[in-house]
Parts: sequence; C-alpha cells; structure tokens
Amino acid sequence: NISALQANRLSTLCLAANMFDGPVEMSSLPRSVCKILIQENQHVGTIDLKNLPNVLESLYLFDNFLCGTINLTNLPHTLKDLRLHRNSFGGTLDLTQLPNSIETVFLNNNKFEGPVLFSNLPESIQFLQLQANSLTGVPKLTALPDSLLSINLAGNHFKGPISLVALPKGLKSLSIANNEIHQERVVIGRGIPEIDLRGNSIGGVFTSTGRKVTSTKLLC
Repeated sequence: NISALQANRLSTLCLAANMFDGPVEMSSLPRSVCKILIQENQHVGTIDLKNLPNVLESLYLFDNFLCGTINLTNLPHTLKDLRLHRNSFGGTLDLTQLPNSIETVFLNNNKFEGPVLFSNLPESIQFLQLQANSLTGVPKLTALPDSLLSINLAGNHFKGPISLVALPKGLKSLSIANNEIHQERVVIGRGIPEIDLRGNSIGGVFTSTGRKVTSTKLLC
C-alpha cells in the first residue's frame, strides 16, 4: 500500500518490474521522495499528478495499464524526467506549462488525441517522445527550444503543411514518420538533423534556397 508509507526521509521509491497490480495512489507519498520508479508492473486505473512531492525529480510509470486523462500543468518545479509511455492514457495533451527543469518527456504509445502546442516548451527539455498516439492537427515546429535534442511524432494523425526551416541548432533527430502529411515540398533550414518523413505523401525536401536535399540522414 503505497499510500501508507510514512518514512519522512524516503528519497527513492522503487517498485519496478514486479507483478504489482491495482491502482496507484500518489497523493499520500512522503514529501521527501525524489524518485518514483513504479514501471513494468500491472497497475490499472487513473492517476492524479496534482499533489506529487515538491522535490520530485523522476517519475517512471511506464509499461503498466494506467488509463484516463493526465494533467501536466501543475507538476513539481524540480521534475526532470517524466516517463509515462506504454500505458492507455487518453484525452488531450497540454505541454504549455511543463516545469522549467524538465529534460525528458516520454508519453509515447498511449491514446492521446487532438492537437498539441509546441510553442511554449521549456528551455530545459532535451527529449520529447509522442509517437504512437492519435494526435492531430498541424505540428508547428518553428519555435522549439534550442535545448531540444530529439523529438518523435511518428505514428499519429498529424497533417501538413509542415515547415522545418527553423529547427533548434542542436537537434539530432526528428521523426514525423507515418502520419497524414500530404505536401509537394518540405523546406528545411541549415544544420540538417536526422529527419524521418517516411509514411507520408511528400514530393521532395528542399533547402530555403531551393536546392533538393539528398542527404543520407534524410529518410522520406
């Protein structure tokens, strides 16, 4: 019973890779907990992220059977690593109020739907995984933070037109594969990262000066 823990000095709660099931109660955790590692179990039900310990740095709940919607607008300001992938979470995603400390956000392989705004991601974020959901709309990628190293939007229902002219300088990989983008020309800027556009209907990829791109790092 996680809610019964009373150890005021507990810093890490690790219950990973067992056969634990049932709901996960987060509101009564000791306020000293910095890491919550409850991945790879059989937990079910919904979770409430509103009253997490205010010193929390890592939250791992991936590879369970959790469902329902999640609210990412009131996470602890210390949170760096959020991994909720491979569950059955649904509803829409609000990424506009993530904590300024966040570095890793894995929300892939769930059932999230609707459009997503990328214009207010924190300057600390490095890895954003949203693949294998049911997200829609046109992904506006012209205001991504320079801290971002990798973003994966593959396997959703995004549509075009997309612009890749103003990608972050340090970006290493971008995948928008297997979406519903129908576009004759996609324009990219300098400093081409590894870009995966496969599984769409794209006529060609060009630089802003009109030169067709044939880099081995470009998959389309």
